[in-house]
Amino acid sequence: MKNKSWKKDLQYENAFSIYKKFNSTFYKLTIQLQYHGKTIKYWVFLSSGKKRKEFNFYEDKPNKSDGGIEALLWAKEKIFSFHEFFINNYCIGNEVKNFYICLKWADSKRRNVYSRLIKYGFYFMYDEGEKILMKKI
Repeated sequence: MKNKSWKKDLQYENAFSIYKKFNSTFYKLTIQLQYHGKTIKYWVFLSSGKKRKEFNFYEDKPNKSDGGIEALLWAKEKIFSFHEFFINNYCIGNEVKNFYICLKWADSKRRNVYSRLIKYGFYFMYDEGEKILMKKI
């Protein structure tokens, strides 16, 4: 499952994914494209395949935090490099004028982690009634 480059993700419509293994856990970063006229939004999804219900918080499991900060830094780098990949390989002409990176979260803990991206030009806004983080590229 070695994947060093973005590949079309056939599981989702208009999506690209990239994988990386940290310790014993594969991380999957998916960016799904949403088209609105001359605007494209890049919706970002990161998964380690692990779910909270698999963790036993009363015992110390050696793979409980596989990836950790290293996985988050990898994901940040890949998110910021996706635009160049997409423009070079899939965007035709000057038909698209605006590009945005968009992030949602499942809980307040993740929101607090993602809010640190404000120093990289992200800002909070509402999209279809949901609060998100967005950055214009």
